[in-house]
Amino acid sequence: MDSHWYKTEKQNNRKRHTLHSLSVGFVFFVILFILTKIFSISLCPIKAIFGISCFGCGMTRGFISILYLDFKAAFEYNVLSIPLFVGIALFSIFSLLDFFFDKNFIYIIEKQLAKKYMYLIYFLILVIATVFNNIY
Repeated sequence: MDSHWYKTEKQNNRKRHTLHSLSVGFVFFVILFILTKIFSISLCPIKAIFGISCFGCGMTRGFISILYLDFKAAFEYNVLSIPLFVGIALFSIFSLLDFFFDKNFIYIIEKQLAKKYMYLIYFLILVIATVFNNIY
């Protein structure tokens, strides 16, 4: 049986990790935004080496288009940009709800998304997205 102190310490560590991951993600997006929007630098090694778009090519430009509410351009940049943007937004909202109200939304969602059959679905989504990114 865990003591009250241990549970409190575990919750505090989880909250710190949540804020840390959200902060790092935000800073990473800002850096990518600057490199993509201002300097027009492509950061994809697969496109540089093989000349084909991977499943992540155009994702930053797609996110920027979504921020400008240009969903058609976001879809043209990368077919996964809209669902991934929605997923990241929901993850951020649920993380903040967990942080401020001591809920376990993220734990419940992570438990569902980590099931073994989900890995096959993730792989298929990446393959299909790579094909679509090279068609459009």
